[in-house]
Amino acid sequence: WDGASWMLRTISAPAPRLWHAMAYDNSRAKTVVFGGNGTNETWEWDGVVWSFRTTSGPSPRYEPAMVFDSARNVAVLVGGASSPW
Repeated sequence: WDGASWMLRTISAPAPRLWHAMAYDNSRAKTVVFGGNGTNETWEWDGVVWSFRTTSGPSPRYEPAMVFDSARNVAVLVGGASSPW
């Protein structure tokens, strides 16, 4: 949205989801999304395009929290419950 019209910015993107975690990575200028809807996918948004990163790492979970730790320059995922899916 540029204030007047919408423009499609990407073809590849994460599927719609609930109960995911999201944080903005200041060091790389990317938004990181993990999980949601029983998946352990990690995606990144750079302001133009979504990039699929991995399905390895934490197990699927719902309602986790994520924050960017600027002292260590890493996104930190905490909590969440075992996925009911």
